[in-house]
Amino acid sequence: MHTAPDPSRPETDREREVLLLVAARLGCTMTSWHSTAIEPTDGGYLYGYQLELVTPDGRTESRLAFVEDADTRAAHPETLRVPASGPDAAVDVWIYPNDPGLPALRSLMDVTSTRAVRSGMGLSIEPSAAEVVSYRPNRRAVVRVDSPTGRLYLKVVEPAKAASIAERHELFRANALPVPRPLGWTADGIVALSSLSGVEAQSCLRKMVDPGAFLDQVDLLTRLLARVPAIKSCTGCTRRCA
Repeated sequence: MHTAPDPSRPETDREREVLLLVAARLGCTMTSWHSTAIEPTDGGYLYGYQLELVTPDGRTESRLAFVEDADTRAAHPETLRVPASGPDAAVDVWIYPNDPGLPALRSLMDVTSTRAVRSGMGLSIEPSAAEVVSYRPNRRAVVRVDSPTGRLYLKVVEPAKAASIAERHELFRANALPVPRPLGWTADGIVALSSLSGVEAQSCLRKMVDPGAFLDQVDLLTRLLARVPAIKSCTGCTRRCA
């Protein structure tokens, strides 16, 4: 989940300056903007903004932009390095879905592109709809894919983590934990997972007539989880898996 921005936080001249530069780099005119998210990162914070733009041919469009302090490395091909005043010489900006941490995300934005990914993974489904149902910038996204034969989920993660996450699901299932079945993974960071039957706990907590039984099940899951053997860390990965 995104950290909710403070609605009382005043807009700053620096934010406006950066976003105007972003709009100009896109060849558009910005008519309005508002903050949508604040995410902690390893080196500070990442800020999300909804931009309302006018294109050169007069069309209006909304774009979701993410801004973070530029690091010392060369800019990623999917980012705009924008000069800025203030304590930072520049900031890095990307426009959703071109997330530099999740390079596979943009390949799953519609049925046509999802169909190509499905073919590459050897999955025998014919997608009829694809929708991003969860997104945490630079961390993970989940795409729900519907087809005449059922539903599955494509989890988009950092490429180095895909194999480990698929392995983790297999280990969970082998130890009787009710998790989705992994259907395959790709080197660019997509893990295909089966749909899971049941009702989300958060949707029925208020209707629960026997909270003791629910807590017993939580305790059971905790004990099952403790039996799962440790998984070796991903190559080059310094953070916990998503």
